[in-house]
Amino acid sequence: MKRTTILLTLLIALAISFWSCQSNQMPVESEFKSNSTVLQKSLVKAVLQIELLESVPTNNPFYLMTYNVSKDWIETEVTWNKATSSVPWTPPGGEYDSPDPMGFKEISNVHANTLLEVDVTELWVNGVPPYGIILKAKEPILSTGVITFSSREGSTAPKVVVTFKDENMQEYDVEYPVVEDAYINANEPDMNMQTSTEKAKKLLYIGKIGESEKRSLLKFVPDEENNTCETAFGWNEDYANCFIKGVDDNSFNNWGWTNGKLSPDLGSYEFELWAGAGQCDRSKGTLVGNVIVDYVGSTATVAYVLKPGFTMDEAHLYVGTKPFPEVKRGKKMVPTVAPGQYPYKVDLNGATTCTFEVDGLLGDIYVIAHAVVCGNYKLTDN
Repeated sequence: MKRTTILLTLLIALAISFWSCQSNQMPVESEFKSNSTVLQKSLVKAVLQIELLESVPTNNPFYLMTYNVSKDWIETEVTWNKATSSVPWTPPGGEYDSPDPMGFKEISNVHANTLLEVDVTELWVNGVPPYGIILKAKEPILSTGVITFSSREGSTAPKVVVTFKDENMQEYDVEYPVVEDAYINANEPDMNMQTSTEKAKKLLYIGKIGESEKRSLLKFVPDEENNTCETAFGWNEDYANCFIKGVDDNSFNNWGWTNGKLSPDLGSYEFELWAGAGQCDRSKGTLVGNVIVDYVGSTATVAYVLKPGFTMDEAHLYVGTKPFPEVKRGKKMVPTVAPGQYPYKVDLNGATTCTFEVDGLLGDIYVIAHAVVCGNYKLTDN
């Protein structure tokens, strides 16, 4: 009976540790628990930015309409009649998912080389349109002639700038560059204009002269290709020690920082969270958030808070009295900076915050705060 009671007690203790810690390794001298917040974002607006290459007077306006394309197409094969060399449009001229335009722009009294902004929010409500969008003139086409835009190979590549709002009601922008674009011509229904001439590949058209109508198609980088993930470490100007330079004769080839010594007497410390700062050079990196350390008594609370537009896939934390965690190698304990060896860790799924609480501490401590942070690093300007 006694053995059964002990076994049940151990099983309950293990279950509680795993649930609260979400970790495969528990420290010897302390305990911790963690929680996180997953990114909740909402669409605010989406704006197509495209360069108009010629003037449009007030007395001869154009009406640009945009639609989501409903069939995949290939830039170097698309024609008025076909989406690819083997797949026809039905009907010709490009297939789109609604008879009514999802975006509309009157173009009037505009000078050449103007960057137009077209509201395409309705096209973005379900994320990046998988087959892109099509641009065409309003029918009946009241204007005579066509108007010309720059393609991605021209002077200014088109793009869509999407504004999101996160769970803290902060707005941030994500850019979606064009990865394929082409115009199609009813007057040459079986010709791929993208490969016809060097000049043609730099231009996009909409409009109509007689029976010759031109339309343009744009395809964008999907969300999963727009974002990348980088390793990130916390840095405090007064306490950071680069792994490469080392502490107490222990140095490493990998970049990152151990921060210390932190005293419970001072209470609160704030670190900057830097991603991609190779060789500990922050000018090469991206500031992706902050890490707040509250050390009171025997407890350290460590909170990761990311900037809008970034999320965490993993977080690893070391808190201890030595500059670096240690692992057993043979009969000796040796220091390491490998995040997978840190005692406190959690797998996340797009979290924007993560908080660890570490108990059982005594005296001055060092903190290494690591995370795998994902986002659109091309947009960030530190």
